[in-house]
Amino acid sequence: MEKNEHSLLSSDFSNPANSSFIEKFIKNIKSDFSNNEFSLLITGDIANVAEKIEYAGAKVYINKIITDLSISKNKVLLLPGDHDVDRISIKNLLRDESSPTAEEINKVKFSNFSELYLEITGNEFQSNSLVVSQIELSENIILLGLNSNLCINQHGGFGEINIPDFEEKIKKIKSENDGKEIFLAFHHNLS
Repeated sequence: MEKNEHSLLSSDFSNPANSSFIEKFIKNIKSDFSNNEFSLLITGDIANVAEKIEYAGAKVYINKIITDLSISKNKVLLLPGDHDVDRISIKNLLRDESSPTAEEINKVKFSNFSELYLEITGNEFQSNSLVVSQIELSENIILLGLNSNLCINQHGGFGEINIPDFEEKIKKIKSENDGKEIFLAFHHNLS
C-alpha cells in the first residue's frame, strides 16, 4: 500500500477508492448541509502534469459533484495550480518560437486546463489574467479567484501575484461591489 493511497484522489478509474471518496464526500455534504445552496471552490493541482487524460478523469468527478449537489455553473470557482501548467507544451513552444511572449507562453501552458475550465464553467479561461473569476457567495460576500501561476514556466518555480496589477484589479472590483466583503482564493500559500 502506497503512503498516500487513502488521501490522494486521482483520475485513475481503475482505483475504486476514487469513486468511493467522491460518493462519501457528496453523501456527507448532503447530510451535514441539507437545504443549502452550494458553491464549489477548486484551488488547483487538478492534474499532475497537465495532460488531457488527467482532465478527462477530473471532469467526470467534478461534474458528478456539481450534478449531485445541484451546483450552478456560476457558483463554481476553478483555479489552476502549478501542476496544471503544461511544461511540455512550453518546451515545445520554445523550440518552435525563438522568443515567444509571456502571453503566448501562458496561453499554451494552460491550454489543457482551459479546455476543462470551459467544459466545467461554460466560460473561456483568461490565461493571461490575474483575476480568474468571481462568485457571489451571498448578497454581501464575493469570492475572488486569482491565478498565482502566471510566472510558472517549464522549470517550475514559486507562485506569485503581481502586486501593482492586483491593487489595480481589486480597486475596480471593490468599486463595482460597494459594501461587499471580498475574499480571495488562489493556489499558492502566502509568504
